[in-house]
Amino acid sequence: MKGGGPQFHRSGRLRDWLSGLFALALMLWSVWTAGRALRWERTFAHPPTYVHVFNQLYDRYDPLRGRLPANQTIGYASPFRPGDIEFSWRQTVARYGLTPLVLDDRDQHQFVIADFNDDAALSEYVRRSKGRLLTHPNIGLGIVERPQGKR
Repeated sequence: MKGGGPQFHRSGRLRDWLSGLFALALMLWSVWTAGRALRWERTFAHPPTYVHVFNQLYDRYDPLRGRLPANQTIGYASPFRPGDIEFSWRQTVARYGLTPLVLDDRDQHQFVIADFNDDAALSEYVRRSKGRLLTHPNIGLGIVERPQGKR
């Protein structure tokens, strides 16, 4: 024995031991990677809760898409007032979903998107505006055509 240490190279035991160690490390790394991939998939399988609210509103306005001429300014009526968080949130999603329409904060236009919480409030708005309900795809939602002289 030269150098006083064991002679692994002659018997091949060092090579077998290193091969086994490498195989064990590769197996542990594979299991760890698979576990992380499953955990990542479960984490992102469902969108965050704030996305659900956006999607609900986006889907609410979807039936109105294409019902009015593009690039026209449309009024927006709601039980909420400009400056309220709920008004801003709903109108922003409607603007996004109904592009290329231009949504104004006021309802002083020939066509108005009426976005109310229930059909009773929508009917009351149509009555007060002396308008005509053109489409009513969802509860409390519709396109109202206001009379030409009553803006």
